[in-house]
Amino acid sequence: MRAKEFILVAVAALTLAAFWTLPLVLDPLGSMPHDPRFAPFSGSDMNLWAWDFWWAREVVESGKDPFFSDWIYPPSGHSLALNTHIFLWSLFSVPLQWLAGPVFAINAMALLLLASAATAAWFLGRELRMGLAGCCVLAFGFGFSPYFLQKGLVHFNLSASPWLPLMAIFLLRWMRADPHPAGRMQAWRAALGAGCVLGLCLLTGSLQSVYLCAFAALLWLVAPATDPNRSSARRWGLLAPGPLIVALASALLLAIPFLSAWVAEWQAMGGAGQFEPLYHPRLVDFLRPSGLHPLFAGDGAAAAIPAAEFEGKRPELAAISLAWSLLCLGLLGALLDVSARRWALLFGLLFLLAWDPGPQPQGWFSSIYRHVPPFGLLRISARFLPAAILALAVVAGRGADRLWERPRLKPVLLLLLSGLGFECLVVGYPSAKVQFPEAVQRLAKLDEQAGDELEQRPGAVLTLPPQAVQGACASMLWQTKHERPVVVSYVARINTAKLQILALAGPSLMRWALNGQEPDPRALALDLDHLNVDHLLVRNEDLLDPAPLHQVLDQLEGWERIPVADNVAWWSRIDRE
Repeated sequence: MRAKEFILVAVAALTLAAFWTLPLVLDPLGSMPHDPRFAPFSGSDMNLWAWDFWWAREVVESGKDPFFSDWIYPPSGHSLALNTHIFLWSLFSVPLQWLAGPVFAINAMALLLLASAATAAWFLGRELRMGLAGCCVLAFGFGFSPYFLQKGLVHFNLSASPWLPLMAIFLLRWMRADPHPAGRMQAWRAALGAGCVLGLCLLTGSLQSVYLCAFAALLWLVAPATDPNRSSARRWGLLAPGPLIVALASALLLAIPFLSAWVAEWQAMGGAGQFEPLYHPRLVDFLRPSGLHPLFAGDGAAAAIPAAEFEGKRPELAAISLAWSLLCLGLLGALLDVSARRWALLFGLLFLLAWDPGPQPQGWFSSIYRHVPPFGLLRISARFLPAAILALAVVAGRGADRLWERPRLKPVLLLLLSGLGFECLVVGYPSAKVQFPEAVQRLAKLDEQAGDELEQRPGAVLTLPPQAVQGACASMLWQTKHERPVVVSYVARINTAKLQILALAGPSLMRWALNGQEPDPRALALDLDHLNVDHLLVRNEDLLDPAPLHQVLDQLEGWERIPVADNVAWWSRIDRE
């Protein structure tokens, strides 16, 4: 019966995800999620996620190192350990890529992750003995929160996932296990499940794992009841050494390759200094409509503020709306159901982390984080919000159940459910056409004739200008098409030692990247030879006037300009033996 329920809930959640992200599902091969208010598509992180998916396929097919790539920043390559890496989702996408390529895999995984988050939240409701109304509110309120829908447009590593609800399920089972011998096996199984969730979460993003651990710690501290007819869970069961060792060991066994690479790269970079203070949300931002809402787009937390990233927009805060309907259901749940009150306390604690009250442009907590490497990555406090939303959705689910039990209050429940659907509404989910330049498409055809091994291929591709972030992101998407090494690409945490190696091989090129000083054609030709570059692609849109650069490249000896019809100019080496 539980298997049948799982299938029905998963199919319903996937269908709702497809409807909620229209028109994305209508063009799964030619478009990807993207909101142009926050960045041009060429500078979107979606280019990075497509590359991550493609790299996982290379790992599976060729046995490469999953956390190091020699296809970027040649000749030394670069670690991926501190990148915004989503290796587990990338690995799951490999069959989808074999079916229809990385763009299709991105879109399919976006839907699957929304559905998985909602399905896991549903079964958390079942674990808490919720009725049908409560499970529906919990699944929809968490899985289809505006926050996850917006993160699917920018930060795939922070988008929807089943880890928070699954961690809650295993921890609650662990805490309510009987202390006598008959209940020990239940504790051990729950500990193993919690450890596996943590290990798998580490493989989908180190930041998400920090928030998962914060949620787990506060859940243990609050110890909410799992049944309206029972007292609070026993928090001390989690401190029993046997199950605790099982949980930690299972997490390490799953994530040790990633953690080893992470530590090694962190040490190679010499740690990190202080992070610049960033904006953090005000209390009113959580109460305003979502920036993805068709009637309120660009209002509230999505409105522009001076001197923020991406030309004054606030992508981190565009969809942090808690939804008034969910808050009202939560208030009713706390008033009508005693067992919901500890969940309400859990929400309050997690919300304080997400709000991080304090002076602008950073809060009290963030001002501490950014001084303690590597916790400076936590300085954007709104990223704690998914854990708070889950706790709020549990309280709201309790409220929905209590209203459903009272015939006179059912109209109130239906009104609040309609309001919740309206507040989370997305009509015309933002997306962008994926278009490969003619030069990239022709390079891909050359690659088909060159063989599958890196040693058999011609040289690398360099996208210019080197200092343009958009060009560095686009080069990664283009690499999934032409499958050649790229000299300059986007990686979230760049190792300065790797850049020094690149600077030795191409000094004039690096000076150009750092200060915009165009190189002498003869010096540039030497750099290109040292870096084994065979093709130059120039993104004309990244230049106010591309003509001077074109003149420099036209003077390169042994190179010729190949006519192409789009806004990317192409030079190819002709003297390579």
